[in-house]
Amino acid sequence: FVCNTWNEYFYVSLIDLSDDELEDISEMIEKSIEERHFISGNEMITVINTKYPAMLERFPQFSQLGLRDSIAYYLQGQFAFNGNIISSLENKLSMNDVFAEFAKAHDRFTLDELNVLKNEMNSTIYFDAVYENSLRVSKDLFVSKNEADFDVEKTDAAISAFCRGAYIPLSEVTS
Repeated sequence: FVCNTWNEYFYVSLIDLSDDELEDISEMIEKSIEERHFISGNEMITVINTKYPAMLERFPQFSQLGLRDSIAYYLQGQFAFNGNIISSLENKLSMNDVFAEFAKAHDRFTLDELNVLKNEMNSTIYFDAVYENSLRVSKDLFVSKNEADFDVEKTDAAISAFCRGAYIPLSEVTS
């Protein structure tokens, strides 16, 4: 049984894909994995809809989730399907890995770019993975950890402007 929507399931054989269709989908996934190590389920459905619209037109009653998970069933053993991330069996990726790799691959990026990735993945932003691999230096800008250059003396001077004694609660730092 495959999940179609919340509390709605169907038997996977209702999505009857030919060997040629499965081979085409497999080649498309393989190409994306070669290029960037993964493809999202949303991207896969979009590519299928663009290249083979008749394939999806045969199954209008099924959601993208249902179609993705049906394809996952048919291609199990060829690829790793982890939620909305499809990757190779040898290099299984998660959504956390995708956001970590994005942060590692960019010396500088913005919150808007993270939002684009979030929307492409139909996900939330995995900030823990982003922060493990970058530093947020302003409201919108992130930089790689090796790009950051902190002036310790100026940082200490800025902190001492707020902290006149031995310590200060963070809630009192308002500027």
